[in-house]
Parts: sequence; structure tokens; C-alpha cells
Amino acid sequence: MLRERAIAWNRGYAAKLGWTPADLGADAFDGVLLTRVAQVQHDLGVEADGLFGPASYGAWLTQRATALSAELAAAMGTDAGATAAALILGGQVALTTAKALWLRTVVDPPDASDRYAASRAVVDALIRSDDGLGWSWEKPYRRNGDYEWCGSLAAWGWRAAGVPLAIRKRYFSSTYRLDRFARYRATGDETPPAPPDDARRLLVELDEDAGPDDAVFPDGTDPRAGDILLVGGERTGYGKHICLVEAYDPATGLFTTIEGNGTGASPRGGRIHGIVRAQRPVGLGRDEPRTRYHARRLIRPSIHDLTVVGASVDPGGRRAADRRPASPPGASSAALEVPR
Repeated sequence: MLRERAIAWNRGYAAKLGWTPADLGADAFDGVLLTRVAQVQHDLGVEADGLFGPASYGAWLTQRATALSAELAAAMGTDAGATAAALILGGQVALTTAKALWLRTVVDPPDASDRYAASRAVVDALIRSDDGLGWSWEKPYRRNGDYEWCGSLAAWGWRAAGVPLAIRKRYFSSTYRLDRFARYRATGDETPPAPPDDARRLLVELDEDAGPDDAVFPDGTDPRAGDILLVGGERTGYGKHICLVEAYDPATGLFTTIEGNGTGASPRGGRIHGIVRAQRPVGLGRDEPRTRYHARRLIRPSIHDLTVVGASVDPGGRRAADRRPASPPGASSAALEVPR
């Protein structure tokens, strides 16, 4: 009975967190997976009980982000094959970095009390530090509503993939700016950037009437991990909110996303406002509210946007080599305790 419960527990958390038995070298939710999970946990230095919940998955995801960054650095090359592989890896690095932050259960502070100090420090770093948007002139973040910070999480993820501060600072703060980014257009009085001769940024325009088959890039590729998704209600042009794509199901037309300043699922499966995991549809059904946020733009950076891949950085500035698995700045380890 305990074995069956453990298998069911893993199946439930796999759905909540987005992992599969294949990620851990297994084929199904069975006793073999329990053994494999325990081995992976032992290697990661966490409790080896065969239950792969938020803490274990977070440790695994952090390790995977480091490995992906190394693969990306090695893949950066001049031939077309290396370029394509590097950009895929770049998207995976961006998504994995953002998702690791989601696993910390960052809640957008509803008030300015010390109860939310840990989450507040994370959001502030996303907005004002050079590892996020780099908007250092903004006042320190205090509570929900001080700043629309959805783009800062996308900036944080793509920084890990090598997108430099100059691009993140100019383009990642709003849907308008990201739409301009995808089109190589200026956001103000500056000279518009010249698009490269090859491997340009990719853009898909979608609206309320779009269907699942419309979510395909001009080069024929499907949406994939790390792509930037702009969502909004009916007739909102380039949308109102910025997400990172985790996965896309062309059969249902649903994106699974990791979002900042959003409302959706926490790692435990509860509903929160902050850094969340959510689903966003392509188009609107006939009977759906016209204000429901759906896909409006789908953007993929160019390989030319990626520079030298830096070390992963936690909110607050700790480099990967110095990172302790406990918490972002201002938090006690108890404040971030999560089940396995």
C-alpha cells in the first residue's frame, strides 16, 4: 500500500511541477521510478525517500540549469547546425532558470509588511538589478501594484542564456517594447537596430480568432521552451502580459507558461499571485469571456542576441559557486520550506 501511495504521490507532483519519469531515467510511474528517484536524490544531497516534490525537483532543476549553460557555451559556433542547437539550448536555459525561481514560491507582496520580505527581495532584484531588467532608477519594490514586473522574469531567464543588459533594459519591460524588439524597431528616438542577414528574431502574430495551427513560427518550427509569449484580451494588439513558454500542446492549443506578476499555480498546486505556472490558450472560444488572456504574440530571440553565458545568479547577487540552497535575500530557511 505504501508503494502504491508513493507512486500516486509522484504522479500528482509530476503534473503539478512538470517533470516526467524520462527526466529521471525511468519509463513509467512505478517501483523502478521510486528507486531511480532515491538515487537521484542521493546524488543531489537531498533526502532519498523516492518522493520527487518541489525541493527535490528544485535541486535537480538547478543542476540541470548549470549543465544546460555549459552545453550552450560549447554549442556556440558559426555553422548553421551549431547555431540552431545553441538557440534551442538558450531557450531551455531561460525557461529552467525562471522555473527554478518559481519553485521558491515567490508571492507578490499584498502589503508592505515584513511577512513578505523574502518575496519582496526577489521581485525587487528582478526589476532593479543588472541580472533582471536593470531598471535601477525605480524605487525599491514594496507591494503588489508598485510595478508591472512580468517582463522582469523573462529578462532574468534570458540573461542566463546570454541576452545582454542593454537589450533587457530597453525591451523586456513591456509588451510594446518586446513587440518592437521582435521587429527590430526603435522604442523611442534611438536609431532602430539593424537586423542581421541571417538567423533573425522570429515573431508570430496571433489574436482571438487564431487556432492551434496558427502557432507556428515563420521558419516552420513549433513553440518551444523559453519562447516569449505575450497575452491579452480581445483586440489588445500585442497584449498586456509577458510569459515564458514551458511547453505547447498543438492538439489543445494550450501553452503551459512560467510567469511573473501573474495569477496561477504555486509549486504545491495552490493558487497564488506572484511567480506562477499557468496555461494560456491560442484564440478564444465562442462562449469564452472576451477579456480572457490568450496568445497575442509569440517571440523567439535570435542567436545574435546571445553573448557570453554567465554564471547563474540568485536574486540578491549570489553567484552559483556561492549559492546556498536555502533562500533569497532576507528570508530564513523556514520561510521557504517546501515538501519534497
